[in-house]
Amino acid sequence: MVETRQYIDAYFASESDKAAKCHQQLDNFRDEKGEFHGDGAMWLTYLHGPHRLSPISWWRRHAIMSRELLEIAECSLPMPTSIGSSERVWKVFAWIQCKKRNRLEQ
Repeated sequence: MVETRQYIDAYFASESDKAAKCHQQLDNFRDEKGEFHGDGAMWLTYLHGPHRLSPISWWRRHAIMSRELLEIAECSLPMPTSIGSSERVWKVFAWIQCKKRNRLEQ
């Protein structure tokens, strides 16, 4: 949970009010309070049940009032989790951001 809080602080570095809202929304999600009341069992049902949703679809459907937390979910959930996939993403990113390719270096 500490890493998640650090990620939120870094993501909303210039917007401390949004970071504070997001921390509160994360606490509500963890404790199943507010709009997330009783969603723990529903989360498992949507992930493994007959009407299966992707995690990002679940967030878009259930985090209506938690826009800041939804923004974090939309940013972090599509990231690849395997080392091979991550390496490919960073390799492509490095090629795109290369100074030589962008002709910033002569």
